[in-house]
Amino acid sequence: MSLEDEVNFSLKLLSLLDAANSSTIFSPASILNSLAMIHSGAKGKTAEEIASIIDESPVKNENRKRPHSTETRNVNVANGFFVSDNIKLVQSYEKLVKDKFNGKIRSLDFKKPVQAVKEINTFVSDSTNKAIKKIINSEDISLQTSLVLINAIHFIGFWEEPFGNRKKLTFNSNPSREIPMMTKELKGGKEEWNFQRGEGWKCLGIPYKNRKAWLYIVLPEAIDGLSALIKKLDYLLIEKCTERRKTFKMEIIIPIIQNSSSINLETKLKELGITEIFSDKANLSGMLGRPNKIEKAIHKAVIKVIKKSFKM
Repeated sequence: MSLEDEVNFSLKLLSLLDAANSSTIFSPASILNSLAMIHSGAKGKTAEEIASIIDESPVKNENRKRPHSTETRNVNVANGFFVSDNIKLVQSYEKLVKDKFNGKIRSLDFKKPVQAVKEINTFVSDSTNKAIKKIINSEDISLQTSLVLINAIHFIGFWEEPFGNRKKLTFNSNPSREIPMMTKELKGGKEEWNFQRGEGWKCLGIPYKNRKAWLYIVLPEAIDGLSALIKKLDYLLIEKCTERRKTFKMEIIIPIIQNSSSINLETKLKELGITEIFSDKANLSGMLGRPNKIEKAIHKAVIKVIKKSFKM
């Protein structure tokens, strides 16, 4: 899958979320990793539907690198399948998930929902350094549950240069409100960041230590222009945002943010055309010893932007 394909998937998913009216956090790369993991155990039309999104074929799949590498210690991903203990797993698939996707498959007794929920949440908490302690509730589990997909992400990046002191300023949300902000004055030179501007939008790139990763913040020029900007986003605009352009002297003010959100992947993936894995027609014979569908699929991400670091 090319970078352009990943960006297009991200924007398609973003268009299905109420991002203009509520805080929405998600990791497209992490979700794509879960889809690739499912694809490796799917066959027939089930595999074809997933392949239409992740651009996979049996040949490509053998050489595919994970879209969200966990080789760096700053990225923690909880990527797991939880399967009823009365379903036999395909051993070769268990090894594939562990070796290729850094994922986890675990058998659970869903007839004991409290214990099952505890084990799933413990797995997520341990995998994200306790940044995400809860992803599922007992209401999400029933006596009939047999297969649950869980995906969560926690990212920590330390700014190349920390921001300055906090102060309360007006944030142009709907409605407007005063929230803690952090500031920094750019003077050029060593503090060179990345700033781009286009028709109706502006974008600032903020470097992490060693400049191997950047955070890009895209804003509308108009105070009430977020909804229009989201509709306008495409690969070319994102590409333009990341083109290098020296910043001039400016004062940067951004909010101190701490938030999280969960996405019901079943609902959103169905809207993207992936339906069979959630139906009785699901063909997951490459991973399971009997016909079965995915009954629950949840993605959760946490974001925390503070003076010294950005955490997700």
